[in-house]
Amino acid sequence: MKYSIFFTIIILIFIGCNQPTSADKGYILNSKYNSLIQDFKSNDLKLIKYLIKEDKRDTLYVDSVNWEKELKLFLESDISKNNSSLYKITTVNGGCEKTLQTTDFKQSVKKLQFDSCNGGLHVNINVEKKNMFYEFKYHLELNENGFLIECNQSVKFAFESNYRIEGKFIK
Repeated sequence: MKYSIFFTIIILIFIGCNQPTSADKGYILNSKYNSLIQDFKSNDLKLIKYLIKEDKRDTLYVDSVNWEKELKLFLESDISKNNSSLYKITTVNGGCEKTLQTTDFKQSVKKLQFDSCNGGLHVNINVEKKNMFYEFKYHLELNENGFLIECNQSVKFAFESNYRIEGKFIK
């Protein structure tokens, strides 16, 4: 009897210490993003980034790409399956095209559209974070050719900033 209690405690401690992996967290696009990143790494894709702010433009050539860092906003803007009830979901084309539109104004991801038909991935995301002091709006697009990040930031009495980052994938 005393051994069964001991083993039960050990098992509970072991289970409690195991954190779920990111694949287990149940995000809608997580597995598709991870698959895309692995594909980019295996094909040794390079990246050209065009940074645009007002009338200034800069170009960056990246040979050694950290894809997790470059696609961080996309990864962070994914919607948990647990929160999908807070979105109106429209599915077409046999489920490979989905649009999730928020029904709760508190959700920062306002709209997520993706198309995974024909083996590709096309993603459009609108994110908005605001309170009485700041407002951040992002528009994100991702497909097999590159990505687009448009950002409008406003901090009351401090600054406003609008910029655009275009990324083009090259072999």
